[in-house]
Amino acid sequence: MSAIVRIVPSATGRVPPHDLDAEAAVLSASLLSASALVRAVAILTPEHFYSEAHRRVFEAAVALSETSTPVDMVTAAGWLKDRDRLAQVGGMPYLHEILGAAPALGPAQVEAYARIVFDKWRLRTLIETCQRVAAEGYTDVGDLEAFFDDAEARVHEATSARGKAKTVQTMRAAARDAFVRIKAHAESHGAILGTRTGFERLDRALGGMHAGDLLVFAGRPAMGKTSLVMNIAVNVALQGLGAYVFSVEMPNEQLAMRAICAEARVNLSKARSNAFAPGDWPKLTEAAIRLATPEHLYLDEDSAVTLLDMRSRLREHQRIMEKAGVKLGVVAVDYLQLVRGNPNAESREQEVAAIARGLKAIAKEFKVPVLSLAQLNRGVEARPDKRPKMSDLRDSGAIEQDADVVVMIYRDDYYDKSSREPGVTELIVTKQRNGPTGTFKVGFEASCTQFYNLADGEYCE
Repeated sequence: MSAIVRIVPSATGRVPPHDLDAEAAVLSASLLSASALVRAVAILTPEHFYSEAHRRVFEAAVALSETSTPVDMVTAAGWLKDRDRLAQVGGMPYLHEILGAAPALGPAQVEAYARIVFDKWRLRTLIETCQRVAAEGYTDVGDLEAFFDDAEARVHEATSARGKAKTVQTMRAAARDAFVRIKAHAESHGAILGTRTGFERLDRALGGMHAGDLLVFAGRPAMGKTSLVMNIAVNVALQGLGAYVFSVEMPNEQLAMRAICAEARVNLSKARSNAFAPGDWPKLTEAAIRLATPEHLYLDEDSAVTLLDMRSRLREHQRIMEKAGVKLGVVAVDYLQLVRGNPNAESREQEVAAIARGLKAIAKEFKVPVLSLAQLNRGVEARPDKRPKMSDLRDSGAIEQDADVVVMIYRDDYYDKSSREPGVTELIVTKQRNGPTGTFKVGFEASCTQFYNLADGEYCE
């Protein structure tokens, strides 16, 4: 094959990593077996092949399969000939040579060879990426933090086993994926398909939290926003998923103390003042043990965190989770308006708008629901009915625009001590891009900062 496949040395004179025999084996199996091609396509795209000839042959096989045309040496040759590419790959003699490379590969062997080809491509990509970053480092890179983040993102992309996410898809493929999801939902008989918050009424309304979505939970001070985000993060972690909480306002130790007291249903102020009631200590001990069980619940107390910081740390911890076989289930930010934005923004509104867009971009990049808390304007306090509205979001209407879900948090007993619904919090879904709006109630035990599910029929919406 060396007479046809050109080995191109790198700029350093060294030949980039590759395995032509593995590439030929994958092609041979793909031209002989439809199931082998399916397994190869699940791992490889044409760009992953080092040999240009091999790329062309694999491209032909993939294109034929997408039109439901039988894939074999004859149809592949015809496809290449119609595009004046058959001679470029070495003609029929070379296709015969490929076909004899591995005439009887089993499914597991096809996957193994495909993985070799893919890993060699990853190595080449990493080498090229590092060379580019090194070359750019000798020039005027402009904003240093942005350059570092971009360099880290490119290296992460190069080393990721998934490769770069595809942003372009045919309607045919998108419709197929959408129908598969609709069918799965129908067959689940109403089961929650997204990541569960742990609050049944809210989960039924939202269908759980979905990858790529930005969910904004907003409320005035003392409504329990931080408690809610920690309750959800703990619930997600106890499902065996990863959770990462950026706490811009509160130290990690305080968050952990709140979580332990909430899980134990122990009065937080008494725990902080060492005024335990009889029986509190065993409950606190059990709660601490339960919360120590999920290994991948992270608290980040950086009070000057930026969007660049967030992406960098999430990449690092997502790699750690993937090695442990754990999927990142939720990212939480407490709270949006305290994230450090661009100091050169023309207005505070533009700065907050950029932060909201950045959080939505993080949700899409990491394929995870991002839950962000937000403050409301003081105008709520001046109204007779203090239930918040969308227009009460502080600093920016862009929060409403970029969020997929907006939930307002309201406690009637905070404003009215004689409320007919003591200990009840209203979660008012004022926006849901793909579902209904409405009010969904949960219980809230303020002394221990714990939200909990109400029984069916209790304080009906």
